[in-house]
This record gives sequence, C-alpha cells and structure tokens, in this order.
Amino acid sequence: MRTTTTLVAALLLAGCGSATEAPTDAGPVEVAQAKVIPVTSDSTEAIDRFERGRAYFENFRPDDATAMFDEALALDPEFAQAHAYRGMLRQGPDGVAQMRKARDLAKDAPEPERLAVEAMLAQRDGDMASAKAKWAEVAALAPDDWRPPYELSWFAFGAQDWAGAKDLLTRAVEREPRAGEAWNLLGYTYAHLGDYDAAVVAFDKYAEAAPIEPNPHDSKAEVLMMAGRLEEAEQAFARATEVNPAFWQGFAGVAQTRFLRGDWEGGRTALGKAIGAATLPEDRVAARVHLAWSWIAVGDPEQAAIVLGEAETEAQAAALAASYAMVPLERVEMSLMAARWVDAAAHADEALARAEAGKLEGADLIGVRLQANAGKAVALAMKGDTAGAEGLLATVEDDITRLPGTEGIGRVTRAAIALGKNDAVTAIGEVSLCDPRDASCLWLLETAHRKAGDTAAAAATRERILGLNGRTGMYLGVWAQAGGVASLGATTAAE
Repeated sequence: MRTTTTLVAALLLAGCGSATEAPTDAGPVEVAQAKVIPVTSDSTEAIDRFERGRAYFENFRPDDATAMFDEALALDPEFAQAHAYRGMLRQGPDGVAQMRKARDLAKDAPEPERLAVEAMLAQRDGDMASAKAKWAEVAALAPDDWRPPYELSWFAFGAQDWAGAKDLLTRAVEREPRAGEAWNLLGYTYAHLGDYDAAVVAFDKYAEAAPIEPNPHDSKAEVLMMAGRLEEAEQAFARATEVNPAFWQGFAGVAQTRFLRGDWEGGRTALGKAIGAATLPEDRVAARVHLAWSWIAVGDPEQAAIVLGEAETEAQAAALAASYAMVPLERVEMSLMAARWVDAAAHADEALARAEAGKLEGADLIGVRLQANAGKAVALAMKGDTAGAEGLLATVEDDITRLPGTEGIGRVTRAAIALGKNDAVTAIGEVSLCDPRDASCLWLLETAHRKAGDTAAAAATRERILGLNGRTGMYLGVWAQAGGVASLGATTAAE
C-alpha cells in the first residue's frame, strides 16, 4: 500500500515525545494526528528526497531542488507531488505537461493532497480564481498546515492587501516556526507596510529557522537596501554568498548596492561572479539582463544590446522558451525609456512571436502576452496612436484578471493612453493608485506631472523614485532617468 507522511507531521510528533502510558484498566489512547497536507508515495526513500527537494525549493535553491525531485521520481515515477514541484521548475510546455501528469496521478490521493496539486496546476495555467478557491479548500481540510495560509497570502500580497497578507503569514509561522518561506514573505510584507525594523526581525527569524540557507541573508540585505542602508546591505548580500557560493542572487545584490553608489566597475565585477556562480541557464540569463541594464543606466545602449544578445543566445541554446521570449520585453522597456516608440512596438511583436513559436501556455504565455501588449500599447499611445493603443487595452485588462499583482501594468497602460490624449489629470489619477514601490508607475507619474505643468510634484516624484533603492535591473534604468546617475557625478559610459 502507498505510505503517507509529511514533514510537518513528523516534526510535530517528534516534538511531542511519547504518548502518556494509559492505566492498565483503560482502553487504548488515541493520539490526535495533525491535519496537514499528506505526501503519498510507494517509496519512503522517495518521500525523503521529495522533502529535501521541497526544502530547497522553499529556500529559493531551484538547482538543488531539481536534483532532489529527480531522485524522488527515479525512486517512484508515479509520485504526484514530486511531478508537480518538478514541473513548476521547468519552463515552457514541458513544465505544464508534467504538472498535468501530477494532477492525473493525484486523482486518488487524499483530498487535501489532490486539491493542493490541482491548485498548483491552476496557478501555472493562469487560472488564479480557481487556484485561490482550491487553496481555501485545502486550508479547511488541513487546518494545522502552514502552507495553505502561506499560499493564500500571495493573493493578498498581489492585491496590495498588506494587512491581509500579514495576518495569513502570521498564522503560517505560528503553525510552523521553522517555515522559512513564510518568514521570508512576512518580511517583505512588513517592508511594504514601511516597517523595515519588523522586516529585519522577520528575516532574522528566517535565519534562525534555516541557519544553513543563504536566502535569509539575501532577503534581509534587500530590505536594508530599500531602507537606504547600502553598505550594510552589501555586507548582508555578501554573507549570503559566503553561506552558499552558488547563490548567484547574492552576487547580483552586491552589484546593485555598488551601482546605486556609482561603483560601476565593482558592480559589473559582482555580476560577473553571479553569472559564474549560477548553475541554471535561466539564472545566467537573468544575471546578464541585469548587466545589460547597468549599461543602459550610464547611457551605453550599444553595450547593453551586446549583453542582451548573449542572454538570448544562452536562452535559445538551452531551449528556455519563456526566457527567450522575455528578452525582447527588456528591449521594450529600454526603448520606451529612450522614447523609441516604433522600436518598442517591434520588440513587443517579437516577444509575442517567440511565445507562439515556443508553444508557451498558461501563466507563461499570459505573462509574456500581457507585458508585450501593454508595452506596445504604451508605445502607440505615446506616439499619438491612441486608437491603436485602445485596441490592445481589452486584451491587457483581461490578462490582468488572470495574474494577481499585475494591476500596475493596466494602470500604466491606461495612463499612457490618457497622456496620448493630452489628459494628464486622468493619467495622474491612474498611476497614483499603483503600488508605491512600482518604479514604472512612478516614472509615468512624473511624466504626467510634468505634462500637467506641476514641476514641484514632478520633482517630488523623482525623489520618491531615487529613494526606492530597488533591486532589479530595470529599476536601474528608471533610477538613471530620475537623475540617479547624475546625482553621483556620472553621466555616460564615454566619460
């Protein structure tokens, strides 16, 4: 028969010790079992590999997680949850197909497990309403498990319901204080609430729960960077790479703290280390994209184009359909910042063509389609073709309903259309409602204030952008547009 166990249940039972011995004249004592999501497999060894892989997955170590899930599946080829998690780590149609296989294999699994697998597939398919409903069902069936409230917190997080996310995540860490992934998102939730001290405490709790993991230090570093404590942030990012030299994200974080202080050579050296440390091709692609943005920030689009070419060559060679389709989206953003509207529209079309050729589906396809159509609509609107932009708006808004947390893209699109009609007031109203840490929204807000003739509001918005201290490569581009490079005394690569 198929054995059933869970990591959480094992920890709970181990922490309780042995049951109290019943009096000799009493009947047997029934020990209450924790109501958690089961993990079923024919092989206890496969379950062990799966649990280890899931721990790596939850600590943002996809390469190690992939190896463990593959070992689990070698031991039990019909292990539903192992297929589900392995599919999540695989780009393109192969990943979706593996997750659908997981759903089929889980049809006779205990109901909480079956629903959890179905919820994961619904997320990958871009059916977020179904995913949320299924996770709510799992939460009711497994009230002692920390994962359902954690998964539900993402929907609150995407809706900018920071208080709701905090409540769900607090519930998760109360159920399992060693749930590092929940502590991690709780820290970012506090950061969005503006409570950086509470965020640091949450990441310290994460480090206590996972002392051999690099990600707690990386996350703490990011919040220190948000708070403007760049030197401390660099040290914390470096600590992450010391804990695990293969943790490429830490090197990328070091790079960003250096870029934001004007150390372009030092930042690019750190990104070189990130590329060297990354074991997965998709991670090397991401690091190269970040490097390209560093050249955009100092006014060298030619060098940026060379680096992006290297990124897409690697994506294509590794058959990474999603990454290959996403590189043109970076070119869309770069072209929009340079007011090259025709180029931006062409790059958007290229992204869509690559998505079709790569047979992307589900959330992979929706994500590329949403960003491409929104970018093209912005380009059309800004060059005066508001009718063409409005023709894309319905598709953009439909895709936004499928991907929680993307409403800012819709606001930017509608604001650009308003600006194309010389309606700065409507544009300001749209992007003023964005996530306050959304740099793209803030940059369009600055543009709208300038077009409205409100120079003071435009200047205040630029200051907000400069104070974000974001982590992404694209933020470097927005930061430079807002005057970040000039404020450090650097202007162009030629100088």
